[in-house]
Amino acid sequence: MHRILAFLLLASVSCLAQSPVLHTIDQNLNTWWSYAGDHPIAGGWSAISEAEIRRTTFLATPHQVVFREAAAYRFSPHAQASVGYIWTRNARYGDFPAKHAFLEHRTFQQLSLRHALKHLDVDHRFRIEQRWLQDFSQGEAYFWRYQNRARYQFRFTLPISRANERGQQWHLFAGDEIMFHFGPNHGAHALNQNRVQAGIGYHLTRNNRVEIGYLNQYVLQQNGLVDESNHTLRFQFISTARLFGKR
Repeated sequence: MHRILAFLLLASVSCLAQSPVLHTIDQNLNTWWSYAGDHPIAGGWSAISEAEIRRTTFLATPHQVVFREAAAYRFSPHAQASVGYIWTRNARYGDFPAKHAFLEHRTFQQLSLRHALKHLDVDHRFRIEQRWLQDFSQGEAYFWRYQNRARYQFRFTLPISRANERGQQWHLFAGDEIMFHFGPNHGAHALNQNRVQAGIGYHLTRNNRVEIGYLNQYVLQQNGLVDESNHTLRFQFISTARLFGKR
């Protein structure tokens, strides 16, 4: 696993380093406000429901709205598989905006793994996505452009205080996610995005926590001429409370 991690990081850095010097870097200051719920239902089954509002120029301008719904099955405390659907609305933003705001429909399959490494909790997330993007490249008319994308995320969580009887506890987190296109219609780059993040969180209860952190979203636009470096302040509420009855 650690060799795979090192390879993916090296591939990400290498791809970014090979970007031609004529590329323009579009710098944006964003905020992401999100809710992420993974709610047990019965046995190993749970319902995943997530919503995120993303703004740019800090709060002034719309960036994206994302809704994610999925069904998940937990095989053990260390492994969970899920399948789901994502709806996204992408606004025009930055110094090099898209011609039109556009929608995206997405289905995905995901495997999440967790293990301990001394005092750290380590999470790995592998996701395959099937994407249908609203494409206005032919003027005002549009069609649905299909893409495939693979994503891998790893994240470290470090408790920095002892949990009390209510489960309240502080923690630090850091991680990275890399996204690759595969198959047709991905444009100039196979590498799509890289997201580095770090921050601090607090468990309000054993099943609910809040996190605030910095995330750098580096996006290689499909035209091959512009890259985005989106400096992002992210606020997240995360819940694993049972939907029905007590956990």
